[in-house]
Amino acid sequence: MNRASNTGLMTIRLTRDNRFPAAGVEVQLTDGNKIYNTVTDQNGRASFNVETPPFYTSQIVSPAAQPFTQVNILISAPGYVSVRVVNLMVFPLTETTFTQNMILLAGSPYGSVRTVVIPTHHLARTPLGELPQAPEREAAPIPTVAETDDEGNVYNRRVIVPEYITVHMGPPSSDAQNITVPYLYYLKSVASSEIYPTWPTEALKANSGCGVPTIKPWDMDTIREKFALVQEAEPFAIAMDIDAAGLPFLQGLTPPAGSKSVEELKQIVSWAQRPFILKGIMTARGAEKALEAGASGIVVSNHGGRVLDHCPATAEVLPEIVDAVGGKMTILVDGGIRSGMDIFKALALGADAVLIGRPFVTTVYGGGEEGVQLYVQKLKAELADTMRMCGAHSLAEIKRSMLFGF
Repeated sequence: MNRASNTGLMTIRLTRDNRFPAAGVEVQLTDGNKIYNTVTDQNGRASFNVETPPFYTSQIVSPAAQPFTQVNILISAPGYVSVRVVNLMVFPLTETTFTQNMILLAGSPYGSVRTVVIPTHHLARTPLGELPQAPEREAAPIPTVAETDDEGNVYNRRVIVPEYITVHMGPPSSDAQNITVPYLYYLKSVASSEIYPTWPTEALKANSGCGVPTIKPWDMDTIREKFALVQEAEPFAIAMDIDAAGLPFLQGLTPPAGSKSVEELKQIVSWAQRPFILKGIMTARGAEKALEAGASGIVVSNHGGRVLDHCPATAEVLPEIVDAVGGKMTILVDGGIRSGMDIFKALALGADAVLIGRPFVTTVYGGGEEGVQLYVQKLKAELADTMRMCGAHSLAEIKRSMLFGF
């Protein structure tokens, strides 16, 4: 990937009835004085390559160096409310996605046109005084998040959700001001809308490497560059979204990104210098290739169905993958896991563990630390109840036969 690249991708995803792809919808993008027109494809998608400022401008914070291009979108179809979206931000080498469900004109509360205005990016607004700063007080000691028994075993790990958080108002390595704000405000205004998604991953250092940096299948030189960015943070693992290989945005780069051969993956594994995980595996053959390449683990995932429409559910393909590589590498699975019974099903199908994301965002935002604790307790209670009803006295005793009876 050329660091001077000045192109980003704007993707629009449209649905009808919140589930069916809205094909054939007219989409117009305005970029300054330029106007581009297209229609959504059979999957309800339309994409535009947008000229952006050079990549390096997104590594600094300066009123004179806005690192993104703002575009306006007009979505229209006969019989539906037109949608005008103002000030969408497109960053270099980054895909911006706008998702919209088409609303019928009949009975619509919006009239014939609905306007959605995207607020100006926080880093483009200068008055820090407008941010809800926390009251001045001495920093409280950080609670212990793990307990240790007499033999040194760690157990009963619990999540700590802070009341306030200190935010660095610039790139990680800059001398920008630090400001303390309520944690829920941070989630709403920062974490939920990435501040400059092109920034490096120094944030891992502040969290003692507690994170798994995940990269796209860029060209090999870019992958090596990105690995170098995270090595100092010493994350306990590194992952790759291998199923992003088909994204047109990646294929259109120079040099092109995309699919990786087993030999290329072997090279990538050697660069990682720590456990390497491939996310987006949906076939037994793909899992076998990951094993051959030296990956420590895989994530059976269809990205919530967002990468390829009509993709099978992860529960449908998990047993075949487990039969192929189970016991030879760690197998994780995600996708629609919301309850303890869902966890039981995934483990019974052979997964070593499950991944849950979106529900925790909801619980943190709605209930803070208590919300997370309640959700975890709910998962544990549901899993324990299911295990008792199925005759499993430990996680190791959960078997596929408990689902199908054979």
